[in-house]
Amino acid sequence: MATDPEKLLSLYFNGNISQDQAQELSEWIKCSDKNAERFVQVAVFHRSVHDLFTAQDVKERILRSGDLENASFSNDDSAYEMNFWDDFVKCEEYSPAVEIEHQEAGIPNEKAAVVSAAREHKTNRLILLYNKLVTVAAVLLVLFVVYANIFPPKFAVPVATVTDQLNVKWNSESQILDINDRVLTYQGPYKIDSGIIKLRYDDGVEAVIEGPAEFALEKKGLAINHGRLYSCVPERGRGFTVDTPNSRIIDLGTEFGVSVDDAMSSELHVIKGEVRLYAGLEDSDKVSRTVFQGCAVRFDAKSDKLENIAIENESFARKFNSVTGMIWRGQQYLDLADILAGGSGFGKVQKLIGIDPRSGKYTSKIKGGGRGSNSKYNSVPNSPFIDGVFVPYEKQQQTVITSTGLAFETPALEGLFTHEIAAFRGDIGKSHDTIPSMVMDGKLNLDSNIMLLHSNCGITFDLKAIRSEYPQFKFNSFKSAARMSESLRNLTSRKPFVDFFILVDGQLKLAYRDVSAQFDDIMIDLDLSPNDEFLTLIVTDCPSSSDTSGDNRCIDNDFFCLVDPGLSIVERSGSAQ
Repeated sequence: MATDPEKLLSLYFNGNISQDQAQELSEWIKCSDKNAERFVQVAVFHRSVHDLFTAQDVKERILRSGDLENASFSNDDSAYEMNFWDDFVKCEEYSPAVEIEHQEAGIPNEKAAVVSAAREHKTNRLILLYNKLVTVAAVLLVLFVVYANIFPPKFAVPVATVTDQLNVKWNSESQILDINDRVLTYQGPYKIDSGIIKLRYDDGVEAVIEGPAEFALEKKGLAINHGRLYSCVPERGRGFTVDTPNSRIIDLGTEFGVSVDDAMSSELHVIKGEVRLYAGLEDSDKVSRTVFQGCAVRFDAKSDKLENIAIENESFARKFNSVTGMIWRGQQYLDLADILAGGSGFGKVQKLIGIDPRSGKYTSKIKGGGRGSNSKYNSVPNSPFIDGVFVPYEKQQQTVITSTGLAFETPALEGLFTHEIAAFRGDIGKSHDTIPSMVMDGKLNLDSNIMLLHSNCGITFDLKAIRSEYPQFKFNSFKSAARMSESLRNLTSRKPFVDFFILVDGQLKLAYRDVSAQFDDIMIDLDLSPNDEFLTLIVTDCPSSSDTSGDNRCIDNDFFCLVDPGLSIVERSGSAQ
């Protein structure tokens, strides 16, 4: 709970404030001009009281000593008399005129005593004025120091570097920053209409800003008028501050996201650690709160209220790469269906696309119809993360499943397949006449990325290439749900049956046999080691598929799908991308 500011002020000026309370007072002062004015008022008051009682103590000591001959008192006990400067200007006017006459040596002159007394009186007045000047100068110096600490001079100095930017479109009214540019304080504001830019401060703080946004840098933070910001703050950057139109966010060693909309309402999402938040409209009292890891709050500029909201762990761009187009928003897995679709592994599949298992070439024309194998392992040149694809062929006994020549004995009979290895969204049935929509638990799965492995086909992912591309992540396991769509359960003939195999570096890890549309969801969670190089997925027809046509098994409806297949992610500590 925040300490009452008046209590903090009292503790500070009486010398009883703790380090934590001093930090809290400092944050309160910086929160608004009104708070700063209050601090200066109290500072002046305390100085006035100090000088008043110090003057009284001096008088009392002189009176007690009886040394009244050399004592000179002001009629005003305050060092801050409003008429002081008038007295100073009129000093000579109020001082008595003194005529100095020539005296002969040895001859007493009564006027000499008068001159001496006048001179002493004038000297006392000058000493009084001098003391007042010294006191006022001291007060002004104190106020200058206080003001300089609360409102430091705004000199433009470089504090950060642009380390990357992706698809940034600068507003025509804004200054333009390029990669490796040094960014100065109190410049701008910088305005981006779209895209993402990453800044790295000299103390190691990283700030990723996503447009549309308007921002300006400060020595230990930045101000953002609207847009989205994600900040990663190391220990040496502790105290990093983000100012929005109606709030101040002070880092306490964290990772957090801030968003500000056009109505100047703001949200704070704390991913790691904790932050101190001060929020409120300019003319209202500020609300102070510590927001902890896993929590989020929203300040509504219209109602001037702060409320708790659900945290959005995957809402802010945290890391990105302008070369590969990768944008990581905190996803907990690298999506293999998105990789199959030609993405970075962190996106949503936008349209149906597939790879011909006989050639390794991409195609958007996914079609049904029986086709045979070419008995080869085919590389996929347009994907850096897919090692190759193939059609299992029983007559070869061993099917090559990696570019290094690793092989596996598959049970496929004639090596026929009908559909390419494809990626799509769950409602594909609305736009494709041969691929059924993915129905799970009686519901149409709309948002998931789907990988179709129609028998007979196989695909091998290059784990080594994936780790090389994303060195900031560790991939500890392969996870996926898998099944045939429940929409296939009502088939009266040619019912689907498949066998599903998962291999790592050519070694069989998991096998699911006689899978049908009546089969429950398969939940896969396969541990991976840092040295594993290849992950292979194979689907074949199986002996239970007793519905045959001539010498061939019926494979027409073998639509086996993996739902949101991916590699689980653990972020490496201290990593940067």
